[in-house]
Amino acid sequence: MRKIFLLLPALLVALAAAGVQAQTRHDSAVFVVDVSGTVSGGAEVAEAAGIVKDMNSRFPSYVKSAGLMVFGNLHIPQQEWLYGVGNWDRGGLDAATGKISMGGGPTPIGAAIVSAGDELKKSQGKTALIIVSDGLNTGATDPVAKAKAVKDQYGANVCIFTIQLGNDPKGEALLASLVQAAGCGKASSASALTSADASQALVDYIFPPEIIAPPPPPPVVAPKDSDGDGVYDNADQCPGTPRGAKVDARGCWVLTDIKFDSNKADIKPEYVDELDSAIKVLEDNPDLKITIEGHTDSAGSDESNLELSNRRAQAVMDYMVGKGIDAGRLTAKGYGESKPIADNNTPQGMAQNRRIELKVVQ
Repeated sequence: MRKIFLLLPALLVALAAAGVQAQTRHDSAVFVVDVSGTVSGGAEVAEAAGIVKDMNSRFPSYVKSAGLMVFGNLHIPQQEWLYGVGNWDRGGLDAATGKISMGGGPTPIGAAIVSAGDELKKSQGKTALIIVSDGLNTGATDPVAKAKAVKDQYGANVCIFTIQLGNDPKGEALLASLVQAAGCGKASSASALTSADASQALVDYIFPPEIIAPPPPPPVVAPKDSDGDGVYDNADQCPGTPRGAKVDARGCWVLTDIKFDSNKADIKPEYVDELDSAIKVLEDNPDLKITIEGHTDSAGSDESNLELSNRRAQAVMDYMVGKGIDAGRLTAKGYGESKPIADNNTPQGMAQNRRIELKVVQ
């Protein structure tokens, strides 16, 4: 980690020397395009116009204002606004780009920066001043000094981006110095912007794509357990069980610990505790009425299982009545093997199917 911190200052110096500053979002763009006699004929002027046109086509919709000035004309003044700084209109700026033509005069970059600086007051928000030039200054005004003056005037609201036409080393150095004078922006070359991906990357650097936040997740609705039996409503197959009732995973009131001998319906003494706990629920809820359902596994015939389940359900009812529960609150009914809740092909499943269920009468 210490080694990384030691290398970080050197990395920042290297980035600054390359004319690359931290990415930030801009609101507006003002182009300053070189059409002077130092560019190699009409080809580079056409290249410059193509760059402006392509960038304009890629601007995101949030761009607020724009401007387009050319400099290097033979006539006076040597700067001309083809699209005065104002509200950005993609079609309007595109039409103005079509008017860029060879000027043939000297290359007064410093004077062009001064003229652009005068117009920047009409720009909205943070502005990218984009200078497209070969960087071969032939004017009397020091471009770097004028870039610093513009930066002093507008502060954080302006950054300078340069795009070099041609590859003259002196021009490259001057354009990089303009970016450094502004303290933010980026120096690029026209030759590096020939692909759609490279052009889009530069536009994205100046105008980062809007990050659309995903819609908030739906509110988390806590699962409900309306009857308080420990099984949530969305899984409860027996809603409305009374408080204190012992339920299974389905939320059904089941007397799972009552066992009967084969083909018998006698309740053994060791199983009365669970019956008594069910009686306690009935005593605590004097208006509660239930159906006592008897169920069997699949061993034996349908007829015998139905009869056996009826006898077992009746035995439970008789026990409850004997303990003081009003018979009018109870109904006994057998279902035999017709309502299994588990696989009758395994011993465990068969044991689950041999059960007494208590259903609340609504």
